[in-house]
Amino acid sequence: YKGKLEEEVRKLKFPYRPLHEDISDDEYDMRRKDHISHFILRLAYCQSEDLRRWFIQQEMDLFRFRFAQIPQEKIQDFLAYNTLKYDAISDDEKALYLDKLINSTIRSSG
Repeated sequence: YKGKLEEEVRKLKFPYRPLHEDISDDEYDMRRKDHISHFILRLAYCQSEDLRRWFIQQEMDLFRFRFAQIPQEKIQDFLAYNTLKYDAISDDEKALYLDKLINSTIRSSG
């Protein structure tokens, strides 16, 4: 699944771009088409609860994939740009809750 997702995202040609970088007209058009198709899919997949859940899961997978592609030094920029604030925990606190953190996430098979 991950390999297929990587292949499809590469076909879209949306590599990570710094937040304040000007984009070409061609890239703008590609992103615009992506946004339009996203909202069309949202309309199509809101027909039932099962379809809605499936669509949300696909969106979450895509977000995780794209987020993982952001260079480590740019993650703080992304969080600030999207007004996502969090308090980092210490390594001791992380170790204290490690089992609970692991058990609270979906384990991937690869």
